[in-house]
Amino acid sequence: MSEVTENTIRPIANYEEICLDEVPSENETDDENDSENNGIPVVDVSHGTIIVNMENTSNVEVKPTTQFYAPVTIHQYLNGHPPSSQSRSHPKLPISTNSNNLQEESNSSSKAKLSENADSENTTGNIDSNVSCSKTSNSYWKTAYVVIFLATLIVCAIVLYWTLSDPLPNDSSSSSWIKDESDYALGNGFNIFTRNRWGGRPIINESSRPLAHPVPYVIIGHTASNYCDTVSDCSSLLQTIQGRHVSELEFIDIGYNFLLDGCGNIYQALGWDIRNYIRNNSIMISVIGNFIYDKVNDKHRDAVQALIKRGIERKKISPNYRLIGHNQTSATDSPGKNLAITIKNWPHYYDGPIV
Repeated sequence: MSEVTENTIRPIANYEEICLDEVPSENETDDENDSENNGIPVVDVSHGTIIVNMENTSNVEVKPTTQFYAPVTIHQYLNGHPPSSQSRSHPKLPISTNSNNLQEESNSSSKAKLSENADSENTTGNIDSNVSCSKTSNSYWKTAYVVIFLATLIVCAIVLYWTLSDPLPNDSSSSSWIKDESDYALGNGFNIFTRNRWGGRPIINESSRPLAHPVPYVIIGHTASNYCDTVSDCSSLLQTIQGRHVSELEFIDIGYNFLLDGCGNIYQALGWDIRNYIRNNSIMISVIGNFIYDKVNDKHRDAVQALIKRGIERKKISPNYRLIGHNQTSATDSPGKNLAITIKNWPHYYDGPIV
């Protein structure tokens, strides 16, 4: 421990960095007397500026053994070397004669630095936030462009598929296909949908059940299933019926020649040239629904008449055909009481014995 003694105190003149103003204390005389009486060395700075050098020590303690009657500034120099003139070029700070003022200035300086640091951090944060938002925005738009591009490709592919897809069957060797384009449009808004339109599977060995033409009977039945009146709903239902007839009943396809929905749309099953599983010398038309409960409408009647007319034109049905119900060929509830009553008022209905 090094203590400040009178021998280590020496005056210097006009030192650039350490400048103590000559501000004698108002009670200088009284304080000097008190110091002498207490045995404390007194340093008089009235003659100029002094500096206290403490060398070769790492532990310095300034005890109240030396009393200074002037404002004091303490500088620490490492290895005893004062700062260069370049490092001492910063503006001189005024030295206050009051210790409270020194403390306030120190606090003000610290607050100012903290405020500058806070402003700097806020500025940096804002810049980073803006950069992040910009990057996020760019990434968002890139993703949006990719999604829009892919969606456009998908839509174009679908449109191209339906444009190039020929609604007419290309397999002209199949006797079950309707081979003339005019067969699809029956007039008055009624149309035939072939199996490739409603998603049906190919017929298994269709040549095994040839049908002789023209047939003398047209049979009306029902599917005893759910009712449907749109192509999408009916297509799904027809696929289910086809699966049951082929898998469970071991038919080569749905057991009817044609089916009919609630809007008058006609769906091809076995078609004109394959025998159905109800009666050999007939065309079987099954109306989709359960007509024990469902109601018959005018479109059912008109669509059936349009189909029969086309069959007569193609020499598939005899002009003197007989219209009968499914229940007239076997013990069954088909076509359902509502449809069975209605068909009695249709043209060519026959209620006599079936031979």
